[in-house]
Amino acid sequence: NTNIYISNYTGSETRAGFINNGAVDLYYDNVKTFSTISNGVRVEATESAAAILEIYADEGDNPADKWRFVAETDGILNLQNYGAGSWYNSIRFSNNTGGTILFQNNDVKFQTQSDGVRIEDGGRLYFQNGSENAASAIYNGAGSGSSDLQFRTNGTHRATLNSDGHFEPALNNTYDLG
Repeated sequence: NTNIYISNYTGSETRAGFINNGAVDLYYDNVKTFSTISNGVRVEATESAAAILEIYADEGDNPADKWRFVAETDGILNLQNYGAGSWYNSIRFSNNTGGTILFQNNDVKFQTQSDGVRIEDGGRLYFQNGSENAASAIYNGAGSGSSDLQFRTNGTHRATLNSDGHFEPALNNTYDLG
């Protein structure tokens, strides 16, 4: 009915703790970082550091096999992949304020917000067809500070809804607007 602790050879640092009828705790540099709990496990960090849980498939011998969750102290949780020698965000979850963000090559592409969703960086909204070539799209074709919506089918620009509210064919006397 006693707890068991394993320490370094001098007894100055705890390495593991086995709590009677309870948790198994693991320590790093005398700080508890990993514990079993009644319904799973807990990864802990000091108050000023992010908690990181790394998951390596196939021994992590390939950068694509390395994933991690990073719980930041400001309520943000990142799912990251290791590629090209660095950790890259794939998905970010925020507590009630920032929504969810999807990344491509560590660049924000899609984000939820309080009044809907946003496609970043003039991104395109593709519509999948049976052959998955994604040739139909809607995107903001204007420069910074402008809002023109371009409509494409079969990979070709067909029409624009410009910032003045006019719906215009991409080429005069080429496309029938009805």
